[in-house]
Amino acid sequence: MVNELLGIKYNIAKANATDRKVQNLASYINVESLKAIHKTMDKNKAGGIDRVTKEEYEQNLEKTLKIS
Repeated sequence: MVNELLGIKYNIAKANATDRKVQNLASYINVESLKAIHKTMDKNKAGGIDRVTKEEYEQNLEKTLKIS
């Protein structure tokens, strides 16, 4: 996860130094990084537009992330 975040930070810094266009951030999005981010989310926050809570989403997390 740390490497992905450092890569994103590097790409943003590079964009700021050149044309201010961030390239290739999608390459840092993968199942492991999404699971790590999910763990850091506050469970007391309101659900999204679909009204799914963090706990409800977590019940099918593996399946949902593998399909996406």
